[in-house]
Amino acid sequence: MSNPDKSEALMRLDAQQTPQNNKDLPDISLGQETEFSGSLSQVGMGKIEMPILYTLDNNEPILLPALISAFVSLDKPEAKGIHMSRLYLELKNNLHIKPITQENLQTTLKNFIFSHEGMSESAYIEIRFSVPLERKALISGELGFRQYPVVINAELIKNKFAFTITTEILYSSTCPCSAALARQLIQQAFIEKFKDKNELKKNDVVKWLMGSDSIVAFPHAQRSLARISLRVKEGVELSLLEIINAAENAVGTPVQSAVKRIDEQEFARLNASNLMFCEDAARRLRGAFESDLRVTDYRIYVEHQESLHPHDAVSTVVKSVPGGFTV
Repeated sequence: MSNPDKSEALMRLDAQQTPQNNKDLPDISLGQETEFSGSLSQVGMGKIEMPILYTLDNNEPILLPALISAFVSLDKPEAKGIHMSRLYLELKNNLHIKPITQENLQTTLKNFIFSHEGMSESAYIEIRFSVPLERKALISGELGFRQYPVVINAELIKNKFAFTITTEILYSSTCPCSAALARQLIQQAFIEKFKDKNELKKNDVVKWLMGSDSIVAFPHAQRSLARISLRVKEGVELSLLEIINAAENAVGTPVQSAVKRIDEQEFARLNASNLMFCEDAARRLRGAFESDLRVTDYRIYVEHQESLHPHDAVSTVVKSVPGGFTV
């Protein structure tokens, strides 16, 4: 693969990584043939500690700690290995100096391949980090922080670029079946309490409703997780905040951070009026992204960490496009 910018990229990398006397140092990757020949799908480095610049909506970019994995294919069967330092230096020259964008990542991947001309035709980057977001309570307006994990995957395979962003949201889910069973117990308790009365006064009912013998909890309510992976159309930017807001609005009961009693009460009301199985949650989330033309593929994984059982209830849905995500 040739490119007019290749020599410039190589010269810049070599100038940064080599002292004047480097020409006297042995390079086994070039000077020695491999004992066992054969191409390799990916070779590189995993979990590189490096800060990145990331932009939320139209705000100023913020510097965040990240773990980056960088790879190229080793397509030349007889090559001993790749130049890993070139991958590292290319990351350092891009991802914490310029904000993470599709364009920046695609340039970085191209330079990975340019720096391994004749050896590699494909390149891959994975970036893992967390973004702190300020979120507002339901009624009181209290502000608190949430940390949202993010994984960005970018790949350039034989000149075909793909960009995927993954994040997770936490929410509360209450089982419709559990709620129905609890309501039946309340009904039975009411009948038993007033079975000898032909007429009821409103104050009697209100007093009973406020008493402990009318209380039946919804025992099958739990913290739940949705992991959303979206493959975004090339050249189109889809903000993380937009993804998170769409997902949390779809499930209806995202977890809260700073709350007062009025917020907790509203959260209880929302849970009771927003009953869902894991299947319901997965379908709601699919609906949030199905018609978005910026999203070419998706994989949505829903996990309800059940309070009734020692196991989880899980649903997964993909867009089912050719060559796309699988469950």
